[in-house]
Amino acid sequence: LTAKKLDETLRDMHRNHKFAQLVFYLEADQGGSMFEGILKNNINVYAVTAAAGGESTDATYCDLHETMQLPCLGDEFSVNWMEDSDMVDTTIETLKEQFETVQELTEGSRVCHFGNLSMVREPVSWFQGVGNTILRTSKANGLTTTKGTVKNRHRRVSWPSRDVELMHLQKLKQLGYRSATVDAEISRIHEDRRNVENVFTELINSLVSDAAERRSLLEEKSSIKNLDCHDDVVQMFILICVNVNKYDHALKYMYVLNNFCNKFDDSGKIIGAMRMICPGTRNRFI
Repeated sequence: LTAKKLDETLRDMHRNHKFAQLVFYLEADQGGSMFEGILKNNINVYAVTAAAGGESTDATYCDLHETMQLPCLGDEFSVNWMEDSDMVDTTIETLKEQFETVQELTEGSRVCHFGNLSMVREPVSWFQGVGNTILRTSKANGLTTTKGTVKNRHRRVSWPSRDVELMHLQKLKQLGYRSATVDAEISRIHEDRRNVENVFTELINSLVSDAAERRSLLEEKSSIKNLDCHDDVVQMFILICVNVNKYDHALKYMYVLNNFCNKFDDSGKIIGAMRMICPGTRNRFI
C-alpha cells in the first residue's frame, strides 16, 4: 500500500460520504511517511502513526520464555493505545489526551499525528465506542489513570520490529533449541539482508556517479513530494526487484526509492535502472 493509494482511498471515501469523521491508527515502520505533507486537514481524517517518516518501530511483549513459539505478542504503539482504551473512561478521555499518553509510553519511536487536528478535542468513545464492561473490569481490578496515563503497566520487553525474527532465533539458540537449524536460519537472514542491501546500492550506483550524491541517496530520509513517481517506482520495484512481502528487510530501504523520485522527478529513468539491475535478483527475491 503506497501513500498515493491510501490518500486516494481516504479522499474517495470522504467524497462519497462513507464517514463523517475518521480516526486512523497506523502501525508501521516509517508510518509518518504515509501522511506527512499528504493528508489534508479538510477531509475530516485524523491519523495517528506509530513512528515518524524516517523511523522504525518496536514490537513488544517479547522474550516470553513460555511462549517462545510466538516471539512477540504485539507492537508497542498499538499495545499502548489499546491498553489505554481498556483502562480509561473513553467517554471522558479526548483524542488529544490519548495521543499524549501513547506518545509518552511509546519508547521505541516518535508517535505522530496528522490531518484534521481540531478533532483531538473529541472523546475517544465517539470513534471506539463505550466499553462499559471493560471499564467495570478495570475499576474492579484497581487500575487507575491520571489524564489517561496507564498505571500499573505490565513490565514489557521490546525488540526492533524488523529484527524480531532474527532476535527470536538468537534467543532460541541461547536456550539450546535446534542449534544446527537455528544457525542455518540466522545465516540465511544475514545473507538475504546483504543481498537486498546490494540491490539498493547497485541502483544508486547506476543512477549517479558522484560519491557525495550516492551517500545522500542512501542516507537521506525526506517526505514524499511526487506521489505518482513514488507509486510507480515502488510498484515496479516489488514486481521486478524484491518481493517485500517475502523479504521485508527491503522495506527498511524503500525511502531510497522516494529519494530517487525527489532527485530525478522521472519514474521512467528510475524504472529503466531497475530493468537493468534487477533481472539478476528475480530468482532470489521474487
